[in-house]
Amino acid sequence: MLRLNLNAPQLRCQIRVEVAFPPGYRGLRPPFPALILNDSQNQWTNRGAYGGWHTDAIAAELFRRGQIRPLILVGVVSPPDRDRVFGPPPDGRADRFADFLADTLLPTIRLSIPISRSPGDVGVLGASFGANGALYAGLRRPDAMGLVAAVSASPHFGKPLTAILAERQRLPLRRLYIDCGTRWAYDQPRMDDSTGFNKTLMAIARRRMPRGQFLGIVANGHFHTEEFWRKRVGGILRFLFPGARKRRR
Repeated sequence: MLRLNLNAPQLRCQIRVEVAFPPGYRGLRPPFPALILNDSQNQWTNRGAYGGWHTDAIAAELFRRGQIRPLILVGVVSPPDRDRVFGPPPDGRADRFADFLADTLLPTIRLSIPISRSPGDVGVLGASFGANGALYAGLRRPDAMGLVAAVSASPHFGKPLTAILAERQRLPLRRLYIDCGTRWAYDQPRMDDSTGFNKTLMAIARRRMPRGQFLGIVANGHFHTEEFWRKRVGGILRFLFPGARKRRR
């Protein structure tokens, strides 16, 4: 795994970045698709909250099976003042975060890693408030990121995401995935995973994207934790970066 600290002039801070490569990377033909992972301290196998998402291990196994393309995972560790960074303006800085991803992160990574320049090959994924940041980034900078996965988005301060989506006649994305669970946590059984809010996002998105380019899922019984996001990330990767299955001999 490659690790580096990037200066983020848009946010006036340093941001730590961690890059994971597909199996057999050196022998594969570039350029590669890439997925930016918000809050990546929780994305890697057995790291972070609830043992992490295992996104690296799951992506590697799906590639070995021929179910996804060889994928570069670009992890962005939570920035300082995370909640405000992922919130929509004017109260939040999601616009600046989107510009950091498009104008600083991706160009810097491309200096040493041959990531595709096509927006249809570059995605951003986030969960909870990170989902808000991911969705806003795709809407603001579709020139750089055409694939978005918003996992268990949570209502935020400022202009609601539902309103931001509803004011557009068509979403400028190549593929969009939105999901949620139906429960919050083991010790808070009466709370849900902002399920109604996410269902509204899904309904709006479904009307504003061509058939086959949007996928919305409500995972019954799933909680708002990495333990359950880990169960869904494989499906996210298969939807955003589908690959030809290996032929049986």
